[in-house]
Amino acid sequence: LATAEGSGAAGTLQEGGRFQFVYGAASFPETPIELTALSWRRDRSAAPFTDGLALLTVRLSSTAVEPDSLSPTFAANLGPQTVTVWEGPIVLASPAAGSPDQPAPFELRVPFVTPFTYDPAEGNLLVEVVVRATTGLPLVDQALAADDLAGRAFSLDPDAATAEFVDTGADVLRFEFTPLTLPLQITPPGGWHDGPELTIQIEGGPSDATIRYTLDGTDPTAEAAAYEGPLTLNGSTVVKAAAFRDGELVGEVVTATYLLRSQPLQVTAVEPGADDQLTLHLNGWSGFTFEVEQSVNLKAWLPAGTFICRDGRLTLANPTAGWGRGFFRVRLVTP
Repeated sequence: LATAEGSGAAGTLQEGGRFQFVYGAASFPETPIELTALSWRRDRSAAPFTDGLALLTVRLSSTAVEPDSLSPTFAANLGPQTVTVWEGPIVLASPAAGSPDQPAPFELRVPFVTPFTYDPAEGNLLVEVVVRATTGLPLVDQALAADDLAGRAFSLDPDAATAEFVDTGADVLRFEFTPLTLPLQITPPGGWHDGPELTIQIEGGPSDATIRYTLDGTDPTAEAAAYEGPLTLNGSTVVKAAAFRDGELVGEVVTATYLLRSQPLQVTAVEPGADDQLTLHLNGWSGFTFEVEQSVNLKAWLPAGTFICRDGRLTLANPTAGWGRGFFRVRLVTP
């Protein structure tokens, strides 16, 4: 209804009373927002004015109540955390003439003294307006359709505990808000997990940033793979993720280390390399750190160093003489 007039007109600001409106979560962004103000617009039948005054209390709450299923008991509609965002007198005006074929502008604005954090995942939004006194205010625009994700319960007594009327109508409101950035996180948490595979998700981060990730323990760069949906890990994996905007890192790199109990740690091959280097092939385990020991008789073991597995390989750098002979054992360093 941003550019279309609602199908009704309401006397919310014209009469005293207690009004509850529920607006469906689907009408808001999917991620949490901080609501900072709301505005009514006068009904198109009302003339511009400059001298309105009301004594208002405005409360906001998340609620499990559906828009067209409000209880006549006001308290039953409120969620567990209800915040009073405005209480006291307020001067309201709507001086703009507007266009005859367009709704009036949203000029009847109530700024919130206390912002309200709203997460649509926690339910619908309930707006309670208690009007104790009013003068010089007109009818406001109202939506009446049963499928508009909005409904109301109200009484003309501002101190009433129960509503006299419950219907599918609702005032047409505009909300001002700021998107809230959730911390970037990888779920489920890292650690030991059962099963031959594991599905993970990367969530949060700025809404205008691209999330990039790696599965080999290296820090993501602007060229790393872009996260597009859940990832399935087929073995123990070090996952790192970060947000990028215009190619620049935003915030910090987050890490989750997953160890699957069904995956044994095995050295599957030993490969001599140039300059007497030696590469131990593992069955996965990229990004993990290992301590390597060497023995020529399986009795005395000498430390060979600590190495990070890359692409399933442990490359033993700066080896001493005799790397090509003997036995090796590796031990996973606790992540």
